[in-house]
Amino acid sequence: MSAKKLLLLFLVAAFLIALAMVGVAHYFLRPLKAEAVAQEALKQAGLEVREASYGLELIPKAPKALLAFYPGARVEPLAYAPVLAPVAEAGYLVVLLKVPSGIALLGKERALEAHRAHSGLPWVGGGHSLG
Repeated sequence: MSAKKLLLLFLVAAFLIALAMVGVAHYFLRPLKAEAVAQEALKQAGLEVREASYGLELIPKAPKALLAFYPGARVEPLAYAPVLAPVAEAGYLVVLLKVPSGIALLGKERALEAHRAHSGLPWVGGGHSLG
């Protein structure tokens, strides 16, 4: 086999391997979707729900503090609605933060964005797993 054909074969193989790696990374870094019960929890809670650039806000009538919540790795933030809706009902503005690729470490500044949007409230950050 000539050197040109060998080089071409090597480049095609390297491209296919790189393409496969990107596909596998995309598959495994996709956040897992929330179940329908999460949407139902928001409807039943009687809270104002607002979508913001940094996350999903669960807003009580008169919030006394802000909870910025980082989701666990690869978990859609909405999945935490059934657990955190009672916290919002107790008077705390809960922000379920959106993070890039479902990995909290890649969106570590999102809580600060939520705090800037609600700077008049005392705040606390929390999360699940690596969140």
